[in-house]
Amino acid sequence: MFVLEWGVVLLAVVYHLVRCPYNKVEESFNTQAVHDALRYGVFGGVSKWDHVEFPGTVPRTFLGALAVAAASRCVEMVLPASRFVFQGLSGEEGCAAFQGGLERQTLARFVAACAWLAGFARFAAGTRKVFGGRSALWLAVATAAQFHQPFYASRLLPNSLATPVALAAYGDALVGRRYRALFLLVAATTALRCDLAAMVVPLGALWTFDVSDPRKLGVTRAVATSITAVLLAVSCSVVIDSHLWQRRWLWPEGAVLLYNNPVDNRSASWGVSPWHWYATSALPRALGATAFLVPLGVFLEPRRVGLDVVFPAFFSVALLSAIPHKELRFIFPALPSLTLAAAVAADRLSTPPRWLLLRRRGLRKKRDDDDDDDDLSDGDHRRRLL
Repeated sequence: MFVLEWGVVLLAVVYHLVRCPYNKVEESFNTQAVHDALRYGVFGGVSKWDHVEFPGTVPRTFLGALAVAAASRCVEMVLPASRFVFQGLSGEEGCAAFQGGLERQTLARFVAACAWLAGFARFAAGTRKVFGGRSALWLAVATAAQFHQPFYASRLLPNSLATPVALAAYGDALVGRRYRALFLLVAATTALRCDLAAMVVPLGALWTFDVSDPRKLGVTRAVATSITAVLLAVSCSVVIDSHLWQRRWLWPEGAVLLYNNPVDNRSASWGVSPWHWYATSALPRALGATAFLVPLGVFLEPRRVGLDVVFPAFFSVALLSAIPHKELRFIFPALPSLTLAAAVAADRLSTPPRWLLLRRRGLRKKRDDDDDDDDLSDGDHRRRLL
């Protein structure tokens, strides 16, 4: 079952990677950072990096790009023939295109996709343990049937690079490892993508203050876990990003948060959308047909799905709806939770109700008893004849 559900999603991710090997403009920073790290190195050739000449509006973190570059370098060292694998994925016409930079870019995107798949595997494992193997399989099918999740799994967007950590945290939370989940989410928010805080706030509050939940976190330990995650993430970011940006004491996600604060509303320069855009446009396009199953999943499992899974996702979307500048990638952390709700609904709909199973079992037992009675009757009749 695990191989099947993981294979379904893997095929969808690889399909999108092969069919669309080129980049969108939002990926340019991390893509160029991976290229520069592999070509010029991290210590000696920083002055040749692209961001020195084209720094952009606000500094961004290099942590995700460096992780992808390091893994790509390992693949190149361990598998020197990996370039021919990626050439073969695109067929004869793609072989000519997968030379030099594009070939290495595809390898980097495949590494990012593997990180996403690893996070999804943990999320699916948690789903399997809590809701059953059929729900986990439906989760894989629903995710693969969507466009945005498998497509952006291999993209080098900052949001995509933070998603594997969020998926792993969701999986840990499902099986009760909430302190680890809180640590991962806070660290990813602090170091990789600050708008992930829209998901951390409702999840942290629910895990800590829901008195009806026997697994709720202790306030003191939750605060200590969050502070530890912030200190470690900020320390790593400041050390690495200050060196690469050639500035003193730089924390990029902090700078991004200050630049895009709601008071100044500078992000509105890149366009604004109505407050309901996420609910009426982004979510229906991202979830596709599975969007109709989300309310049913809440109805069938009001506690485990409605409160623990869907409520934090909707709360995060509501928080982000208050910001005038909206993009679908901002709600990536909410999509796995909503897809899980749809998967649970699909599982329950495809599973016969208990009363029907009991009725079938009773009819089968009655039929077997009737057959036994017929056998006994035939035996008595034969004995009379003898």
